[in-house]
Amino acid sequence: MSDGGTRVIGIDLGGSKADIGMAVGPRLSSSSRIATMAREGAEQAIERALDEALRLAGGAPIAAVALATPGVVEGGRVRQAPNLPGLEELDVPALIARRLPGTRLRLLNDVNAATVGLRGTVVGGSDTALVVGLGTGIAAGLLLDGRLWEGSRHAAGELGEALICPPGSDVPVPLEVVAGGRALDELAAGFELAGARQLLDAADDPEVRSAVLPRLDALAGALAVACRLLDPDHLVLFGGLAAHPLVRARVERMLVSHRLGELRVHWVEEGVRPAMQGAVAAAVECVVPSGVRS
Repeated sequence: MSDGGTRVIGIDLGGSKADIGMAVGPRLSSSSRIATMAREGAEQAIERALDEALRLAGGAPIAAVALATPGVVEGGRVRQAPNLPGLEELDVPALIARRLPGTRLRLLNDVNAATVGLRGTVVGGSDTALVVGLGTGIAAGLLLDGRLWEGSRHAAGELGEALICPPGSDVPVPLEVVAGGRALDELAAGFELAGARQLLDAADDPEVRSAVLPRLDALAGALAVACRLLDPDHLVLFGGLAAHPLVRARVERMLVSHRLGELRVHWVEEGVRPAMQGAVAAAVECVVPSGVRS
Protein backbone atom coordinates (compact mmCIF):
# COMPACT_ATOMS: atom_id res chain seq x y z
CA MET A 1 0.00 0.00 0.00
CA SER A 2 2.92 2.31 -0.55
CA ASP A 3 0.91 4.41 -3.01
CA GLY A 4 -1.41 5.38 -0.12
CA GLY A 5 -4.41 4.88 -2.37
CA THR A 6 -5.35 1.20 -2.13
CA ARG A 7 -8.76 0.75 -0.58
CA VAL A 8 -9.74 -2.07 1.77
CA ILE A 9 -13.02 -2.67 3.58
CA GLY A 10 -13.81 -4.07 7.01
CA ILE A 11 -17.40 -5.08 7.80
CA ASP A 12 -18.74 -5.99 11.23
CA LEU A 13 -21.98 -7.84 10.51
CA GLY A 14 -24.09 -7.97 13.67
CA GLY A 15 -27.57 -9.20 14.50
CA SER A 16 -29.07 -5.70 14.43
CA LYS A 17 -26.56 -3.52 12.56
CA ALA A 18 -23.56 -3.66 10.28
CA ASP A 19 -20.60 -1.30 10.62
CA ILE A 20 -18.56 -0.72 7.47
CA GLY A 21 -15.13 0.90 7.51
CA MET A 22 -12.79 1.78 4.66
CA ALA A 23 -9.04 2.22 4.92
CA VAL A 24 -7.07 4.09 2.28
CA GLY A 25 -3.51 2.99 2.78
CA PRO A 26 -3.13 1.57 6.30
CA ARG A 27 -5.51 3.97 8.06
CA LEU A 28 -9.27 4.10 8.52
CA SER A 29 -10.56 6.93 6.36
CA SER A 30 -14.37 6.63 6.53
CA SER A 31 -17.10 4.49 8.03
CA SER A 32 -20.83 3.94 7.93
CA ARG A 33 -23.57 1.94 9.64
CA ILE A 34 -26.66 0.24 8.26
CA ALA A 35 -29.46 -1.81 9.84
CA THR A 36 -28.93 -5.54 9.32
CA MET A 37 -32.65 -6.39 9.09
CA ALA A 38 -31.61 -9.88 10.16
CA ARG A 39 -35.10 -11.37 10.01
CA GLU A 40 -34.95 -10.93 6.23
CA GLY A 41 -31.89 -13.16 6.04
CA ALA A 42 -28.12 -12.97 6.03
CA GLU A 43 -27.69 -12.73 2.25
CA GLN A 44 -29.53 -9.43 1.88
CA ALA A 45 -27.62 -8.05 4.90
CA ILE A 46 -24.26 -8.83 3.30
CA GLU A 47 -25.43 -7.55 -0.09
CA ARG A 48 -26.47 -4.20 1.41
CA ALA A 49 -23.23 -3.97 3.40
CA LEU A 50 -21.31 -4.46 0.16
CA ASP A 51 -23.43 -1.79 -1.51
CA GLU A 52 -22.41 0.58 1.28
CA ALA A 53 -18.76 -0.45 0.90
CA LEU A 54 -18.88 0.37 -2.79
CA ARG A 55 -20.43 3.74 -1.97
CA LEU A 56 -17.60 4.50 0.47
CA ALA A 57 -15.04 3.49 -2.14
CA GLY A 58 -16.58 5.92 -4.62
CA GLY A 59 -16.01 3.67 -7.60
CA ALA A 60 -12.35 2.96 -6.81
CA PRO A 61 -11.21 -0.70 -6.75
CA ILE A 62 -11.43 -2.52 -3.43
CA ALA A 63 -8.35 -4.68 -2.86
CA ALA A 64 -9.59 -6.68 0.14
CA VAL A 65 -12.66 -7.21 2.31
CA ALA A 66 -12.62 -8.60 5.84
CA LEU A 67 -16.07 -9.70 7.00
CA ALA A 68 -16.55 -10.22 10.74
CA THR A 69 -19.65 -12.28 11.54
CA PRO A 70 -21.24 -13.92 14.56
CA GLY A 71 -20.73 -17.66 14.96
CA VAL A 72 -17.90 -20.09 14.38
CA VAL A 73 -15.88 -19.43 11.23
CA GLU A 74 -14.12 -22.41 9.70
CA GLY A 75 -13.01 -23.14 6.15
CA GLY A 76 -14.89 -20.23 4.59
CA ARG A 77 -18.15 -21.21 6.26
CA VAL A 78 -20.02 -19.95 9.31
CA ARG A 79 -21.79 -22.18 11.81
CA GLN A 80 -23.61 -21.55 15.09
CA ALA A 81 -24.97 -18.16 14.01
CA PRO A 82 -28.66 -18.20 15.02
CA ASN A 83 -29.02 -14.42 15.09
CA LEU A 84 -28.52 -14.16 11.31
CA PRO A 85 -30.90 -16.60 9.57
CA GLY A 86 -29.43 -18.23 6.49
CA LEU A 87 -25.80 -17.41 7.28
CA GLU A 88 -24.88 -21.01 8.03
CA GLU A 89 -26.09 -22.14 4.59
CA LEU A 90 -24.59 -19.21 2.70
CA ASP A 91 -21.45 -19.54 0.59
CA VAL A 92 -19.96 -16.21 1.67
CA PRO A 93 -16.74 -16.42 -0.42
CA ALA A 94 -18.82 -17.08 -3.56
CA LEU A 95 -21.07 -14.11 -2.77
CA ILE A 96 -18.12 -11.77 -2.29
CA ALA A 97 -16.42 -13.08 -5.44
CA ARG A 98 -19.58 -12.46 -7.45
CA ARG A 99 -20.03 -8.91 -6.16
CA LEU A 100 -16.34 -7.94 -6.03
CA PRO A 101 -14.38 -10.09 -8.51
CA GLY A 102 -10.70 -10.36 -7.69
CA THR A 103 -11.07 -8.90 -4.20
CA ARG A 104 -9.27 -10.76 -1.43
CA LEU A 105 -11.48 -11.98 1.42
CA ARG A 106 -10.84 -12.61 5.10
CA LEU A 107 -13.75 -14.13 7.01
CA LEU A 108 -13.52 -14.05 10.80
CA ASN A 109 -15.60 -14.18 13.96
CA ASP A 110 -16.85 -10.75 15.03
CA VAL A 111 -15.71 -10.91 18.64
CA ASN A 112 -12.32 -12.23 17.60
CA ALA A 113 -12.12 -9.21 15.28
CA ALA A 114 -13.01 -6.94 18.21
CA THR A 115 -10.39 -8.64 20.35
CA VAL A 116 -7.74 -7.92 17.73
CA GLY A 117 -9.05 -4.36 17.43
CA LEU A 118 -8.60 -3.80 21.17
CA ARG A 119 -5.17 -5.40 21.45
CA GLY A 120 -2.49 -2.81 22.00
CA THR A 121 -5.02 -0.14 22.97
CA VAL A 122 -7.26 -1.21 25.86
CA VAL A 123 -5.28 -4.43 26.34
CA GLY A 124 -1.50 -4.63 26.37
CA GLY A 125 0.20 -6.46 23.55
CA SER A 126 1.42 -9.34 25.76
CA ASP A 127 -1.45 -9.54 28.25
CA THR A 128 -4.10 -12.21 28.79
CA ALA A 129 -7.65 -10.96 28.32
CA LEU A 130 -11.25 -12.07 28.05
CA VAL A 131 -13.05 -9.73 25.62
CA VAL A 132 -16.84 -10.07 25.72
CA GLY A 133 -19.39 -8.68 23.30
CA LEU A 134 -22.79 -7.99 24.86
CA GLY A 135 -25.11 -7.24 21.97
CA THR A 136 -27.82 -9.13 20.14
CA GLY A 137 -25.92 -12.23 21.19
CA ILE A 138 -23.18 -12.94 23.73
CA ALA A 139 -19.69 -14.13 22.78
CA ALA A 140 -16.10 -13.76 23.90
CA GLY A 141 -12.64 -13.52 22.41
CA LEU A 142 -9.55 -14.80 24.19
CA LEU A 143 -6.08 -13.30 24.20
CA LEU A 144 -3.50 -15.57 25.79
CA ASP A 145 -0.22 -13.72 26.31
CA GLY A 146 -1.30 -11.30 23.58
CA ARG A 147 -2.16 -13.99 21.01
CA LEU A 148 -5.67 -14.73 19.81
CA TRP A 149 -6.81 -18.20 20.85
CA GLU A 150 -9.61 -19.69 18.71
CA GLY A 151 -9.69 -23.18 20.24
CA SER A 152 -9.26 -26.62 18.72
CA ARG A 153 -12.51 -26.31 16.72
CA HIS A 154 -12.45 -22.51 16.23
CA ALA A 155 -15.25 -22.24 18.81
CA ALA A 156 -13.45 -20.74 21.81
CA GLY A 157 -15.45 -17.98 23.44
CA GLU A 158 -18.93 -19.04 22.30
CA LEU A 159 -20.19 -18.13 25.76
CA GLY A 160 -23.72 -17.34 24.59
CA GLU A 161 -24.19 -20.97 23.51
CA ALA A 162 -23.50 -22.28 27.03
CA LEU A 163 -26.66 -23.86 28.45
CA ILE A 164 -28.13 -22.57 31.70
CA CYS A 165 -31.44 -23.10 33.46
CA PRO A 166 -33.20 -19.73 33.43
CA PRO A 167 -34.84 -18.43 36.62
CA GLY A 168 -37.96 -20.43 37.46
CA SER A 169 -37.24 -23.23 34.96
CA ASP A 170 -35.45 -26.57 34.94
CA VAL A 171 -35.07 -26.61 31.14
CA PRO A 172 -31.60 -25.53 30.00
CA VAL A 173 -31.36 -22.94 27.21
CA PRO A 174 -28.44 -20.93 25.76
CA LEU A 175 -27.27 -18.03 27.92
CA GLU A 176 -27.95 -15.50 25.15
CA VAL A 177 -31.57 -16.69 24.97
CA VAL A 178 -31.84 -15.53 28.59
CA ALA A 179 -29.67 -12.41 28.68
CA GLY A 180 -28.74 -11.40 25.13
CA GLY A 181 -30.01 -8.21 23.54
CA ARG A 182 -32.68 -9.95 21.48
CA ALA A 183 -33.95 -11.81 24.57
CA LEU A 184 -34.21 -8.54 26.50
CA ASP A 185 -35.95 -6.90 23.54
CA GLU A 186 -38.58 -9.65 23.66
CA LEU A 187 -38.95 -9.28 27.41
CA ALA A 188 -39.38 -5.52 26.96
CA ALA A 189 -42.21 -6.08 24.50
CA GLY A 190 -44.11 -7.94 27.22
CA PHE A 191 -43.97 -4.77 29.33
CA GLU A 192 -44.91 -2.61 26.32
CA LEU A 193 -41.44 -1.08 26.34
CA ALA A 194 -39.38 -0.26 23.24
CA GLY A 195 -36.41 -2.58 23.51
CA ALA A 196 -33.71 -3.66 25.93
CA ARG A 197 -32.45 -0.19 26.76
CA GLN A 198 -35.88 1.06 27.81
CA LEU A 199 -36.38 -2.15 29.77
CA LEU A 200 -33.16 -1.60 31.71
CA ASP A 201 -34.06 2.06 32.25
CA ALA A 202 -37.37 0.93 33.78
CA ALA A 203 -35.78 -1.44 36.30
CA ASP A 204 -36.81 0.77 39.24
CA ASP A 205 -40.29 -0.64 38.71
CA PRO A 206 -40.51 -3.70 41.02
CA GLU A 207 -42.14 -5.95 38.42
CA VAL A 208 -39.61 -5.09 35.74
CA ARG A 209 -36.75 -5.40 38.22
CA SER A 210 -37.83 -8.89 39.32
CA ALA A 211 -37.88 -9.99 35.68
CA VAL A 212 -34.60 -8.35 34.63
CA LEU A 213 -32.17 -8.81 37.52
CA PRO A 214 -32.12 -12.64 37.50
CA ARG A 215 -31.24 -12.55 33.81
CA LEU A 216 -28.44 -10.04 34.32
CA ASP A 217 -27.14 -12.03 37.27
CA ALA A 218 -27.09 -15.20 35.15
CA LEU A 219 -24.94 -13.33 32.64
CA ALA A 220 -22.72 -11.88 35.38
CA GLY A 221 -22.29 -15.31 36.95
CA ALA A 222 -21.18 -16.83 33.65
CA LEU A 223 -18.63 -14.04 33.19
CA ALA A 224 -17.30 -14.52 36.72
CA VAL A 225 -16.90 -18.27 36.22
CA ALA A 226 -15.08 -17.68 32.92
CA CYS A 227 -12.72 -15.26 34.68
CA ARG A 228 -12.17 -17.76 37.49
CA LEU A 229 -11.24 -20.40 34.93
CA LEU A 230 -8.96 -18.25 32.75
CA ASP A 231 -7.48 -15.92 35.39
CA PRO A 232 -6.97 -13.11 32.83
CA ASP A 233 -5.22 -9.79 33.37
CA HIS A 234 -8.20 -7.98 31.82
CA LEU A 235 -11.94 -8.37 31.30
CA VAL A 236 -13.11 -6.11 28.47
CA LEU A 237 -16.81 -5.66 27.72
CA PHE A 238 -18.28 -3.90 24.70
CA GLY A 239 -21.56 -3.69 22.80
CA GLY A 240 -24.98 -2.16 23.29
CA LEU A 241 -25.78 -3.85 26.60
CA ALA A 242 -22.33 -3.07 28.04
CA ALA A 243 -23.10 0.64 27.83
CA HIS A 244 -25.94 0.46 30.39
CA PRO A 245 -25.08 1.27 34.03
CA LEU A 246 -27.37 -1.46 35.42
CA VAL A 247 -25.53 -4.14 33.43
CA ARG A 248 -22.21 -2.74 34.60
CA ALA A 249 -23.35 -2.66 38.23
CA ARG A 250 -24.61 -6.27 38.26
CA VAL A 251 -21.46 -7.60 36.56
CA GLU A 252 -19.10 -5.72 38.88
CA ARG A 253 -21.11 -6.84 41.92
CA MET A 254 -20.76 -10.48 40.83
CA LEU A 255 -17.03 -10.13 40.20
CA VAL A 256 -16.53 -8.80 43.71
CA SER A 257 -18.61 -11.70 45.09
CA HIS A 258 -16.27 -14.11 43.29
CA ARG A 259 -13.24 -12.32 44.82
CA LEU A 260 -12.17 -10.97 41.47
CA GLY A 261 -11.80 -7.42 42.70
CA GLU A 262 -8.21 -7.13 41.38
CA LEU A 263 -9.20 -8.04 37.84
CA ARG A 264 -8.83 -5.04 35.53
CA VAL A 265 -12.29 -4.45 34.08
CA HIS A 266 -12.74 -2.20 31.05
CA TRP A 267 -16.10 -1.03 29.72
CA VAL A 268 -15.73 0.10 26.11
CA GLU A 269 -17.73 3.27 25.63
CA GLU A 270 -20.71 3.33 23.33
CA GLY A 271 -19.76 4.53 19.86
CA VAL A 272 -16.40 2.73 19.83
CA ARG A 273 -16.58 -0.03 17.21
CA PRO A 274 -13.78 -2.51 17.95
CA ALA A 275 -15.09 -5.30 15.70
CA MET A 276 -15.14 -2.99 12.70
CA GLN A 277 -11.68 -1.70 13.58
CA GLY A 278 -10.40 -5.27 13.86
CA ALA A 279 -12.01 -6.16 10.52
CA VAL A 280 -10.35 -3.18 8.85
CA ALA A 281 -7.00 -4.25 10.32
CA ALA A 282 -7.58 -7.79 8.98
CA ALA A 283 -8.35 -6.38 5.53
CA VAL A 284 -5.13 -4.36 5.64
CA GLU A 285 -3.27 -7.57 6.55
CA CYS A 286 -4.68 -9.20 3.39
CA VAL A 287 -2.75 -6.65 1.34
CA VAL A 288 0.30 -5.92 3.49
CA PRO A 289 1.37 -8.72 5.86
CA SER A 290 2.28 -7.85 9.44
CA GLY A 291 5.81 -6.52 9.75
CA VAL A 292 5.92 -5.19 6.17
CA ARG A 293 3.72 -2.15 6.70
CA SER A 294 5.60 1.15 6.92
